[in-house]
Amino acid sequence: MIEVFRVPISKAQLRSIPEDERNLLLLASHAVNQLSTLRKILVFSLNYKSASELENTLSAAQSQTILRFLFGALAEAWEMVKRPINQKLIGRDYAQLIEPQGRAAYEELKRHFAHSNLLHKLRNTIAYHHPRAHELAAAFADVPEDEDWAWYPSETINNSFYLASDMVISAGAMRESGETDPAKAFGKIMDIVVSVSNDMTDFFLSLMRAIVVRYLGANIMSPEPGTGIQIAEAPNLYEFSIPFFTVRADQA
Repeated sequence: MIEVFRVPISKAQLRSIPEDERNLLLLASHAVNQLSTLRKILVFSLNYKSASELENTLSAAQSQTILRFLFGALAEAWEMVKRPINQKLIGRDYAQLIEPQGRAAYEELKRHFAHSNLLHKLRNTIAYHHPRAHELAAAFADVPEDEDWAWYPSETINNSFYLASDMVISAGAMRESGETDPAKAFGKIMDIVVSVSNDMTDFFLSLMRAIVVRYLGANIMSPEPGTGIQIAEAPNLYEFSIPFFTVRADQA
C-alpha cells in the first residue's frame, strides 16, 4: 500500500516567498520530477525481456536512448545549481538549514563534478546536443564492420528503429567514457548516473523542504500518517516493464 500526501500550497503562498528563492524551489522540484520520471522509465525498459532476439536488441537500444536523456537531465540540473544567484542562496542561506543528509549529498555532488566532467561531456556531445561532424566520424569509425548496421522500419514509427545511428551514438558515449569494452562503458556510465541521481534528489528534496519550512512553516511539511491518499494496486518497480513493439486498438 502506498500513501501519497497532498501538501496544500497555494499560488498566494508561493508568491509570498522571495522571487529568487521561489525560482530555486520551482526549479529544484522540476528537476526532481524529471529525474524520477526518467529513472522510472529507464528501469521499466531495462526490465523487459522478450522471446524475440530482435525485440531484445531494439529494447536495449530503447533503454540506451532513455539513459542519454537521464544523464543530460543530471548535467542540466547541476548547471542550474551553479547559477550565481542559486550558489549565493545555497551558500549564504541554506547550506546550514538543509538536513544533514541533504548537506552530505550536496558535498558529494560538488566532489563529483569537481573531479569528473563525463556527464557534461555526454550532455554536450550526444544527449542534449547532436554530435559534431568530427565526433560523429570518430564514433562511426569505432563501430566494427560486422555489427548489425540494419534499419528496422515497420508500418508505424512506434515499431521502427534505425539501429545504425544508435550504434554510432552509443560508440560516441563509449569513447567519452574512456572504456573500450561496451559492457564496461555502460557499467561506468550507469554507476555515475545512479550515484549522482541519488545525491541530486536527496539534495533537492532537502533544499525544497528548507525553503518551504522557512517561509510557510514546518507544519505544512509534516502531514499525519494515515491522512494521505491510499494507492492499493501499484506494480512492482522491478517487475513491471515496457516493451519495444506495440499495437494500436485498430491493429489488434
